[in-house]
Amino acid sequence: MSDCLRIGVIGCGVFGGYHIKKYKELEALINGIKVTAVFDTNRTTRGKFSSVYDVEAVTTIEELIDKVDMVSICTPAVYHYKHAKMMLEAGIHVLVEKPISINLREAEELIDIAKDKNLVFNVGHQERFVFDSMGILAIPEVPVVMMAWREGSYSSRGTDVSVIMDLMIHDLDLVHMLIPGQVATVNAVGHGLNVIDFIIDVDYCAAALDFDNGTFVNLRASRIADQIRRGMKIVYSCGKIEIDFVKRTVINTTPYVIKELNGGDPLGESVANFVMSVKGLLPSMVTAEQAKRALNTALMIEEKVYNARS
Repeated sequence: MSDCLRIGVIGCGVFGGYHIKKYKELEALINGIKVTAVFDTNRTTRGKFSSVYDVEAVTTIEELIDKVDMVSICTPAVYHYKHAKMMLEAGIHVLVEKPISINLREAEELIDIAKDKNLVFNVGHQERFVFDSMGILAIPEVPVVMMAWREGSYSSRGTDVSVIMDLMIHDLDLVHMLIPGQVATVNAVGHGLNVIDFIIDVDYCAAALDFDNGTFVNLRASRIADQIRRGMKIVYSCGKIEIDFVKRTVINTTPYVIKELNGGDPLGESVANFVMSVKGLLPSMVTAEQAKRALNTALMIEEKVYNARS
């Protein structure tokens, strides 16, 4: 690795653009880092970001390997495994957007490669940073009940995977951070806009999970809703926390001190944590092993939905 950490971004869509912007902002705050190269299959898109952010745009992913020490992977989820494997096998640290992959075999293989090569392998579950800043992750008590809903209007973004992998997986990551143990039972229903291609096109899902410690979880995710709704209710034996992420309001009847929901910059924190993890100055906030837990539960929910429709 060079003295200056060279940073690259694979996939220059909306999220890739956000990653590049955050890394460029960090260049002025953290010594020894520099965004050096980006890649996108679209020539016009990669050229645009090359021009705007004054970085080299390479024409193939293979060209990126000798130009970077760490990368953000912001391609569609179905390509996460392919691109992450290529980078990890080349000895490059990886931050991949969620989900880590689309099946457990691929996720486990990536985790093993990163361990063998002693590489940082983080996953972009940025909601984790919001809950950490609010103090919810520090609550010592295990919830009795958790409910979350994440709904919005249709968008073509993320439709290479189900709404479970696209949206619900955010809340699954938080669920696993707050509830120890294993999922004991899963019940789920769902549907999509296109029934013929249903196995891919799941745009609405409601899921109920029972954990082996007794906690009950109810989740709902939709990308075909009539309006944006996003919230969470966490019930403890001592009270409850209710969050409306749209209105940015928090109701807390527990004795624990919870900070206001101020928005913050979770993506910026995620990217900064990745840089500091590679530098060895901070532990990873979202490890690949943790992301695999959310993936595993998402796959269990998908299986229930698909079986119910078969």
